[in-house]
Amino acid sequence: MTAPFTYPDRPHGRRHGPVGYADYTSYRPWLRDEFAFRCVYCLRRETWGRVFGEFAVDHFLPVKHRPDLTTVYTNLLYV
Repeated sequence: MTAPFTYPDRPHGRRHGPVGYADYTSYRPWLRDEFAFRCVYCLRRETWGRVFGEFAVDHFLPVKHRPDLTTVYTNLLYV
């Protein structure tokens, strides 16, 4: 039986590095491209057309513990 997904053998290397946004959700277009329009948790891919409310931006290190990383691009994930 083959696996439904092929998981990489090393951590994801970031291709983009935008800075300066005051709100972390403003990074959404960059993150969509960064993670190939897929949720980093379940690997579900966006479908063609408008997708509202299904995908979000999450923090790798929680804001509760690291509020200084709230708008740091490398701490954001597309989920």
